[in-house]
Amino acid sequence: MRFILSAVFISIFAINANAASLFCTGKVKDMFIDSKGDVNIRPDWAPKWTKICSTKDSDVVRCSLWTSMAMTAIKDNLTFRVSYLGSPYECGTLPAYDNAPTPHYVMLYNDH
Repeated sequence: MRFILSAVFISIFAINANAASLFCTGKVKDMFIDSKGDVNIRPDWAPKWTKICSTKDSDVVRCSLWTSMAMTAIKDNLTFRVSYLGSPYECGTLPAYDNAPTPHYVMLYNDH
C-alpha cells in the first residue's frame, strides 16, 4: 500500500512539474501572416520567427484578436507577453514557425 501511495505522489508531482508556465516578455520587432494563415512574430526574446496562432484554427476570433494585439505592440512600441503552459523550452530556444508551441495567452503592457 505504501508503494502505491508513493507512486501516486511521485506521478502527481511529475505532472505538476511539467505544468509550469513559461512567460516570454519583450518587444515584438516584426510580424507576418503566411499563405497558410499562420501568424508569426519576431520578438526580441527569441532569435527566430515564432508562430502564435493560425487564422485557419477553429478559434478564428482568438487568433484575430492576438494578431491585432501583436500589431498594436509593434505600432505603439508596447511590451508583449506570451505565456506557454508546460513548455519544455526557454524563451530564447522556442522552435521556429510551425514548430512553436501554442501559447496559452498573450498580453500587452503599456509601460510608458
